[in-house]
Parts: sequence; C-alpha cells; structure tokens
Amino acid sequence: MSDIKDHPDYRAGKRIMWWVFGFSIVVGLAIAVLNRGCSVVDKLVDPDRAVSTYEDFHNMYEQAEQICNDIVVIETSADSVSGGFSKSERVMGLENKLNEVIRDYNAKSKAWTRNMWKDKDLPHTLKRSDFNCKNN
Repeated sequence: MSDIKDHPDYRAGKRIMWWVFGFSIVVGLAIAVLNRGCSVVDKLVDPDRAVSTYEDFHNMYEQAEQICNDIVVIETSADSVSGGFSKSERVMGLENKLNEVIRDYNAKSKAWTRNMWKDKDLPHTLKRSDFNCKNN
C-alpha cells in the first residue's frame, strides 16, 4: 500500500500551496509599504501643514529680531539691576535665547520636508552675525 504523501499529485499540490502562501505574503507586504508611502505623501502635501510651517519660519525669524531689539533696549537702559539680575546677566540670557532660536530655525530649515514650504524671502539658514544687537 502506497502512502498518499508519495503520490506525485500530492507533492505538486503542496508545492503550489507554498507558492500561493509566499505570493500572498509578498503582495501583503507590498500593499502595506504602498499604503505607508501614501500616508507620508499625504502629510507632505497637507495644505494646513504647509501654512503652519510657513508661519513657523516667519515667527522664528521675527522672534530672533525681537530678542535682538530687546538686547539693544537693555544695553541702553540706565538700570543696572532689574528683577534681581544685572544688566549683563539679562543680556547674556537673551543672547542664549537668540542662539537657541537660530539653532531651531537652522535645524528646521535643513529638514527637506519643511524646506519645501519655507518662504523664499527668508534666508536658508541664520547666523548670529545676521543680527546686529549692538546699539549703534
């Protein structure tokens, strides 16, 4: 008596079953990758995100200019101590904040997804020397 597993039709059927199973996995993975890619593209071209990013760059640039103006005002003020901090301590704190804003601007500007939505009138990157915070 012959075992059914030795029958050529059984082996062919098993081979076909494994091919169908493997093909299903490959197709499933391909669909998952394509769906994930489409969601990334949707996020890139989202108009709300574009407007928000555009406004973020303007806000960061204006914030840097305002901090620079604050430094000028403090340096020209007669008060040497305010709120328990000396004039030089307040200026140093504002200069640190200005450097932080510049770092954030540059980091966001270098991200290619955000760079697509940045206003062309704004510089690609900021440098500390772009802001003259000395009283002229």
